[in-house]
Amino acid sequence: MQTFNPPLVAAAALLSAAAWAANPAGQPCASECRIFQSTQGYPHLVVGVIENALDDAQSRALYQAGLQKQPWKTLGASADEFVRFVKPVVIRPQDGAASAPAYLVLMGQDEYAPGALQPGDLVRYSPHPASHPKPAEGTAASQAFWQLYGCVAVLCKAGDAACFASYRQGLFSKQSGQALSHASETPLPKGPVIDTTSMLPVE
Repeated sequence: MQTFNPPLVAAAALLSAAAWAANPAGQPCASECRIFQSTQGYPHLVVGVIENALDDAQSRALYQAGLQKQPWKTLGASADEFVRFVKPVVIRPQDGAASAPAYLVLMGQDEYAPGALQPGDLVRYSPHPASHPKPAEGTAASQAFWQLYGCVAVLCKAGDAACFASYRQGLFSKQSGQALSHASETPLPKGPVIDTTSMLPVE
């Protein structure tokens, strides 16, 4: 059974490779990855490389495991509904930080186009703004899951070295664009700052 072990950040959890190794659904991350387990979406920007998107069996196992802990217990929805509305995606920042995990972020199935996100693509995850349209299907499950996920967009296709060189990878504040520590989610005084719309570095 999957277990969640809280790291330094509140309401988050680390998924270990060892814990998933015995899971018939398969291991979603090549090594350690982090998921923000809350009734709200992950609040920071993540710029990194797509490792993979979870398939339905992995997504179902993830949700069932998450139900063992608060606050997902309060969602009142089934694993099948989770798979219907949510697509978990693994993003790994390659910023040279020894403590950098992969981030298992959530996006909406209605915004996920099979084939659009390929392993090796450079992407950014961003929480939805309050103005983001809510699901057309106004069920309790769709509304609950809408609160969980954000948006993942491709910045560069895999192999485009010139494009990759234009960006800084890592974890960033949505408000200021300041680079954050992976371990503590606090600002890095000498870390890069990015524009929170374009994701390009601010010189």
